[in-house]
Amino acid sequence: SDSRLGTYNVNSANYVYELRDNVGSVRVVINRNKNSSGQADIITYNDYFPYGSLAQSGGTTYRYDYQGAYAEKDPVTNWNNFDLRMYDGRIGRWLSTDPKNIGFTPYNGMANNPASAFDKDGGTPGVFERDGNGEWKKVSDVGDDIGVDFYNEDTPNGKQITYVTDRNGNWNTIRNGRSVLTGEKRDLLTNWKNITSEWWNGTGPEKSILEGDIPINNAIQANHLFGKAYHQFLTSGLSKEAIPVSFWPIWDNIMADGGTGTFMQSQMMGSFDASFYRLGDKVLSLVSDSKSRTSFYYHLPFIEDYARGTVTKQNPDGSISFDDRKTTTYQTYLFFVSSMQ
Repeated sequence: SDSRLGTYNVNSANYVYELRDNVGSVRVVINRNKNSSGQADIITYNDYFPYGSLAQSGGTTYRYDYQGAYAEKDPVTNWNNFDLRMYDGRIGRWLSTDPKNIGFTPYNGMANNPASAFDKDGGTPGVFERDGNGEWKKVSDVGDDIGVDFYNEDTPNGKQITYVTDRNGNWNTIRNGRSVLTGEKRDLLTNWKNITSEWWNGTGPEKSILEGDIPINNAIQANHLFGKAYHQFLTSGLSKEAIPVSFWPIWDNIMADGGTGTFMQSQMMGSFDASFYRLGDKVLSLVSDSKSRTSFYYHLPFIEDYARGTVTKQNPDGSISFDDRKTTTYQTYLFFVSSMQ
């Protein structure tokens, strides 16, 4: 378990404690008691090559080493035994296919990014935060459906950076990613009608995540405004770019669906922000928009927006409750851009 501090030897009635690095590998094991010179009594120490094979070590044999917070060393094969499969640090590969069927290859170890990536069970993507001990904890399954990991970090200067990495070790950074990646994951049946109805009636989640190859994301890719933003990104040559997209109700409703004006996904979203991140030869798109009173009423000057839980109403029995109808909701659409774009 990653909450383990060390081990207890029943025969010697002795505790030993582990010192681990940023990916959970055991670097030093020390005795609870100091040695005769009053110094720390080092039981064992390990230095590793990038993918986990031992570069040098000393002391007595210890059952946990590379990513030892999550895996136990097999004494016969020297493989690392994770919950779901075995890992060989000498070749940086898993010895069986990915049981969760996520990623572009079923065998590559630590997303080909061993300096910062780790795997708690042999098949875990998602969103990670550091806990009070500085160790990564999975806090969300956002990313599971598209095979990417998100690592949220707070920088010393007060900024928030999210590192995104795919299963091939390609990576990029997202500014303030924690905010846009927080929300309730919606199923593939969620569409513009659901989101509009929930906003109108004050039901459903305040923040929604719509991830992967699902109809609502395919509809966004068919939006001519999204296509223009994506083309702008491709021609820029940048590794990432955030592009604000403005929606003009009459003209863009006509353009949205080949002149029929019936493309309701485009009308529901209105203006939005489209961000693009290169991960190897693929492009991850993060589209964010909000459903609010000002956008619904075309930004009339006397219309105000309200957050969930800020508007109250008096009920027939005289009690007071929140009225969340038409309070602002936020949507994040997360997908790899189709090669057809």
